[in-house]
Amino acid sequence: PPAKPAPPARLPYPPSSPPPYLLSTAYKFVFTQTRGAGMPLHLQEIVLYGPTGEPLKVANVSNPGGLSKPDEGPERVFDGIRNGMRSKWVDEAMQIKGNSTLLIMLESEEQLSTYELFRARKSLQRDPKVWQLYRWHDATWQLLNQQDAL
Repeated sequence: PPAKPAPPARLPYPPSSPPPYLLSTAYKFVFTQTRGAGMPLHLQEIVLYGPTGEPLKVANVSNPGGLSKPDEGPERVFDGIRNGMRSKWVDEAMQIKGNSTLLIMLESEEQLSTYELFRARKSLQRDPKVWQLYRWHDATWQLLNQQDAL
């Protein structure tokens, strides 16, 4: 009779930590185009996920060079509200500068595995269409993901 196949190797429990070169405390989105040309940018929420699917904890978020009303600042994209008219981030400077940067500082070094952007409800024309996502590592911004003309 044929030999039985060997059982699959067991994964270590708990999972090992990601290698340090994948970890970072700083990430940034650079949005370069909205669906409607020359429009401000708006987003309802952003969720960053680690390798096991858990949301990463954000310590601080800023929008350097951005222009927002006090109740529509960048902290709104990490307030946990995924629908509702009164909780969104709007960067009016997008229509002037042609880009918008969102800097995100995590509470601790983490590996970012995936993310979700939630659109604000008011206008499809203000949704991001083209963007890049970077992480800070070895004193440089390294491109992790690029989305072109969704």
